[in-house]
Amino acid sequence: MQKVVVGLFINTKTAQVLIAKRHSFSPLAGLWEFPGGMLEPGESPQACLERQIFQLFNANCQALNEFCSYELEYQGAPMQFTALLAQLDEDADLQAQLHEELKWVEIDRLLDYTFVPAQLEIAEKLVSLVK
Repeated sequence: MQKVVVGLFINTKTAQVLIAKRHSFSPLAGLWEFPGGMLEPGESPQACLERQIFQLFNANCQALNEFCSYELEYQGAPMQFTALLAQLDEDADLQAQLHEELKWVEIDRLLDYTFVPAQLEIAEKLVSLVK
């Protein structure tokens, strides 16, 4: 089973969360997602997220607590998604390398964006907490 870890980077002062738009050369191009990636064998979800954020944005972060976890079937294969609350380092200057755009979005407006189908459940759970 493939395991994917994503980060929920929430600015508590503005009630915004970081989302990333998939680049035109990637599968599901133009859709939005929470940043993260595939868990490697023997790697903890926290270590995975910290590694992925550095690879994706050349930025350091601290992975915190689990927000949610669920399994689904995607293109005929079982997958597990884990969303972790996380915090970017204060001096982080995000540099999108594999995404077309990064955006801080008000949590209650998340569903105005078209998410990759596998992450829609995370967005819906997050929105339900602020309503």
